[in-house]
Amino acid sequence: MPLAQQQVGAVLIDYCPHCSGLFFDAGELERLEGRSPRLHMSRKPPTEETPLCVRCGTKMEPYGYGGRRPASPAGRHWLEIDYCPHCQSYWLDGGEFHALRALLAKEESGHVRVDDVSAGQYLLMLLTSMPLEYNVAPRRIPWMTIALITANVLIYLASTLACAFDSGPERVNAAMGLVPRLLHPSTAMMLLTYQFAHGGILHLASNMYFLHVFGDNLEDRWGRGIYLVVYLLIGALSGLAHAVLTSAPSAPLVGASGAISGLLGAYLVTFPRARVGVVMMFVPLRVSVLAYMLIWFGIQLLGLLAERLFGTSFPVSVAAHASGFACGIAAGLLLRRRGSASRAPA
Repeated sequence: MPLAQQQVGAVLIDYCPHCSGLFFDAGELERLEGRSPRLHMSRKPPTEETPLCVRCGTKMEPYGYGGRRPASPAGRHWLEIDYCPHCQSYWLDGGEFHALRALLAKEESGHVRVDDVSAGQYLLMLLTSMPLEYNVAPRRIPWMTIALITANVLIYLASTLACAFDSGPERVNAAMGLVPRLLHPSTAMMLLTYQFAHGGILHLASNMYFLHVFGDNLEDRWGRGIYLVVYLLIGALSGLAHAVLTSAPSAPLVGASGAISGLLGAYLVTFPRARVGVVMMFVPLRVSVLAYMLIWFGIQLLGLLAERLFGTSFPVSVAAHASGFACGIAAGLLLRRRGSASRAPA
């Protein structure tokens, strides 16, 4: 059945007179709502019932609201809409538009709410204190993020192998790590190499988890080249801040934490409406990314003050974390303005 058209606000929307379904061309739903629903939806595997796009004929992708589909939807919030990755359009069945609008308003209200997560997601957050990100998967395969994770893992495996042949972790860290006492223009390469060395499997795993969770969306938004440059540059700047502020200039610094802290800051200003899952007092919660990042950054600042004022020693470089986060915010704002300027009409 051919679609009819209906004016909703400033947007002319296609709809099906038979089933009351709505079809939104690229950008129409975002203009109407002032936000992208995909920031709060999770991509699901397509089924035989997943429709074809009425505009281009591409198999659409179903997106669901919520951590997992409940066995019984009674009393639970659940919504599934279809998205076309080719022409970036949406299909909403009859009645789903008002339900989506209500869910998005609740999602972006800023209120903390108890979340519905799977057993695996709950255990991950509970045992590791790591957040669960709800942003939709990137539209393209994040090859640069995959390459960075692969490089970090391979270098760690190589350093572990070197330790097995009596090279010792201290020698490996001294070769690749950032030693502030030795930093000068002829040794500036250590500002790059230290980002790919890690002190242990847990150190590596936690950094790579954050890189995977927050990096792929930024790579998708910025493009691979800019993403790589920003990542390495922030890593170098955070290492330089550590070299200036550290009270142990002879100890080598290793790890991608500074660069990844920059990704957290950039993510905050690039996706300010996103939300993350955390476990507090054994309760799974969904909170705004702003609240999560401010708490995380506040902890780094308190640690930095404790180091400077009381000589407290920490197993991580809070100076690299705090400076990387601040640099990431600056980079995110700069690239957001650049993107806005490039999309502005001539």
